[in-house]
Amino acid sequence: MGAPLLRAPAGLPLGRPANKPASATAAAPPEVDCSIDRDIRGRSSTQCTATAPAVACSIVPDMRAQSITRPATRPTRRRTAAASLAATFATLLALTGAPPSAAEYKTTTAQALAAHAEWLPYAPPPDNGAAAVCLVDTGVDINPDTASTVVDRIALDGGDPGDQSPSKHGTQMAMIMGAPINNWGMVGAWPGVRIDSVRLTLSASGAVSLAQYRSAIQRCLDRSTSTNAKVILLALGEAEASDEDKRRALADSVKRAQQLGIAVLAAAGNTSAAPAEPATIDGVLSVGAGDLSGKTCPFSARGASVGLWSLGCGLDAARADSGAP
Repeated sequence: MGAPLLRAPAGLPLGRPANKPASATAAAPPEVDCSIDRDIRGRSSTQCTATAPAVACSIVPDMRAQSITRPATRPTRRRTAAASLAATFATLLALTGAPPSAAEYKTTTAQALAAHAEWLPYAPPPDNGAAAVCLVDTGVDINPDTASTVVDRIALDGGDPGDQSPSKHGTQMAMIMGAPINNWGMVGAWPGVRIDSVRLTLSASGAVSLAQYRSAIQRCLDRSTSTNAKVILLALGEAEASDEDKRRALADSVKRAQQLGIAVLAAAGNTSAAPAEPATIDGVLSVGAGDLSGKTCPFSARGASVGLWSLGCGLDAARADSGAP
């Protein structure tokens, strides 16, 4: 059975208000010149090119017969393999080669289309400034797609805060969230986001203890005043086997975050079954991975306890060290 994409539980204070249209935050383009063309499936589309600072755009029907607006650049699609967290929205969430040419650089990603958020990379920060995501992952390397959004980096073990995973998972998560439009790598969900990176220490099996997750949440909270963090993202998914005392202690940390107005999200896990800890801890919003058709990705955890679904297979991404597709 298919899973709806980007569906949050009622009352969750995330995303734009239901009574505020997506276009409300995007500036209307001034002078626009348009032409009509036809895509490879024979569907017609209107290509509109606007003068700076407006955005070149096209209006086409999507698979659900809803009208969507996308930038006019039509490069080839880049896809990354299964990631433990879609999203970001994350998804979210590879390496080496030359930077992509202009023809390969995609300003409208599959994940933006899935969220009907093609406009979001062009949206300015709110008047009171951008909020931050505290990304708890394998660390983040600084490259052209993370330099403008990563405001701070630490490692729980006091070592190098850079990405310690061979797959560069944390760096790719940061790129999926906020890579700017700069003709390098990819375009993230919103380049205005601020990212505070907290690097965990992985065990030999690649898992993380609940005690580490608790320490990471506390570090996020300690820095939340200076970073303006509103979300803590536990992006790695499955944790090491634990006990009830450690679960309660982590739940207490999550509760403290909520009392400060900070939501805690976690990857549901790559279990192909029920979600794994820390996504099952009380107060944590569990995020599962779906595809563009609304079906659950084969690797993703599933079940009624998954509170949010986001694109997690067929992501458009780039290599973290080179920007290549």
